[in-house]
Amino acid sequence: MRPLALRRPRFAVLAALALALAGCGRGAGKAATDAPQAASAAWQAAFDTSLHEHLRGLAERDDLQSQRDLLRLQSLLPDFHTRPAARLARERLGAIARVRAAAPADTEADWHHAELCVRRHPPASQGCDPDPALRRLQAAEPDNAAVWLLAADAADARHDPAGAFLGLDRAAAAPRYDLHYARHWSGVLDSLQRLPLPPLDPPTRRYLNNDDPDAATDADMRVVLATMAAPLPLPTAAVLGCREPEHGERAACTAVARLMADSDTLIGQTLGLSTMVRLSAEAADGAAWRERLRQSYWRNEQARHLPASPQFVSVLRGRGEVAAYEALLRAAGRERAPSDWLPQQPGARELVRTGRSGRSGEATDASAPPVPL
Repeated sequence: MRPLALRRPRFAVLAALALALAGCGRGAGKAATDAPQAASAAWQAAFDTSLHEHLRGLAERDDLQSQRDLLRLQSLLPDFHTRPAARLARERLGAIARVRAAAPADTEADWHHAELCVRRHPPASQGCDPDPALRRLQAAEPDNAAVWLLAADAADARHDPAGAFLGLDRAAAAPRYDLHYARHWSGVLDSLQRLPLPPLDPPTRRYLNNDDPDAATDADMRVVLATMAAPLPLPTAAVLGCREPEHGERAACTAVARLMADSDTLIGQTLGLSTMVRLSAEAADGAAWRERLRQSYWRNEQARHLPASPQFVSVLRGRGEVAAYEALLRAAGRERAPSDWLPQQPGARELVRTGRSGRSGEATDASAPPVPL
């Protein structure tokens, strides 16, 4: 059985992907899972048993809360990310369809659907077509750049450059970029309150709080689990394309990167800032963008070592992930990077200094966004 620290597929993989897309990604997955210890194998086995039993019970009920809990917690199953694609799509889309039928005006299921299927084209062989979710999201939030960037990703995955450009263009015209991460994370955290957790043993307490294991609580573990399970779809195609945009795409890329730089998620903001740093390397405002990226790297590196707190949960629920981590740093007196601080990894350091990080496609280490331990 893999340690829980290595079963953070969503956060670790997304952290690595974000940094790779920023041009400084090798080793990011390791950095994202560098938290002190792994939860014990005994605790994990007990958790897996509890989760399986809980999900079986939820599947037998037809009320909306049970179906939402099932949808939100499915991805915590130990084999969730290793199942055959067709089986995964069938089981996941079944839960999505039941939530959608019970709450047709709510788009939560559509965000889960989009995250599952956007990069799984061609959909026919997988049974995982993102278009129904994308159409619903576009109808509900035509002013949200995140929705159109998902459409661009889907078009890119099916080798449709015209569709990808159209999605990018629509995203550039939108006034906001919102993944609704705080709402979805809060929903997962609420669902986790109804999942019985095994008692924390000493190794698992150290995993949660290496400085003060006795202070670790079930609430801390639920924060970790919520981070693993909350949907967080990233605009892969747009970010890759905007690293070195063609002339006709530069204005759209700049508009999208500015929106993402104000994301309330760590990864969304990292992608937006790193893209803006590249696009503004020769511009008058380039130094300001590089300083914002430097502070972002500092926050990501420092917050990784701080335990979560009730304030963290409250701020994340109300104002988002970035604000929650900034509150942690402010309470610890580490809010701003010293004037001479630079990230240790060469690619990240060069990006902060010059707006470039070496040859196109070269991957080097950088400070990974933290898991909230």
